[in-house]
Amino acid sequence: MKAAYEVITERGYDNTAMSDVTHRAGVAQGTLYRYVRSKRELVDHVFDYAVGRAVRAFDVRKIAEVNPAGYGDSIQLARLFGERLFALVDDDPGVVRMIIVEASAIDPELRYRVMGLVSTMHARLAEVFQQAYPDKRADGDRRTWDLLGRMVMGLAAPGLLMSMDRPASRDLRAQYLDTVTDIAERGLMVGGAPGAQGSGS
Repeated sequence: MKAAYEVITERGYDNTAMSDVTHRAGVAQGTLYRYVRSKRELVDHVFDYAVGRAVRAFDVRKIAEVNPAGYGDSIQLARLFGERLFALVDDDPGVVRMIIVEASAIDPELRYRVMGLVSTMHARLAEVFQQAYPDKRADGDRRTWDLLGRMVMGLAAPGLLMSMDRPASRDLRAQYLDTVTDIAERGLMVGGAPGAQGSGS
């Protein structure tokens, strides 16, 4: 899996042959075919491997354990999420390339898996944001947290691709996160949570 992950994220799915993977792994091609029947089947396992690496590196559970009071409000949780995504790009850019770029382009089945992963992430974020305001559990409030989770996930991809295409300076990343949190705080969150700021314009 490690060899397949490395080759596919370096060369891309279309430019990777099974022989490339076995050469990198230092095994005979017949050995690989004892475990998978095709490159397409192999990439399913590589996708799972990449998601596992991302989950361990990003550690979504740790975000759930954050005491929201320590960050002021949900907006700071959104910023924390963005900072961890940027750190993931720095530590293992292949993870993002595999999940966002390669898997999404291979075929509809993998694209649906990516969409399912994004949906799970946005739902988890919505839960975390709601935990910051446990007294805000009405239907309208839940819609606010849901929209905030969707917005953060939706705006994450352009920021990640920006970092992958060219080295993004610390200032550029900070500016990007400022923009995301401004959209949330001065737009979506106005009237949606205690202490929200901005004019709603």
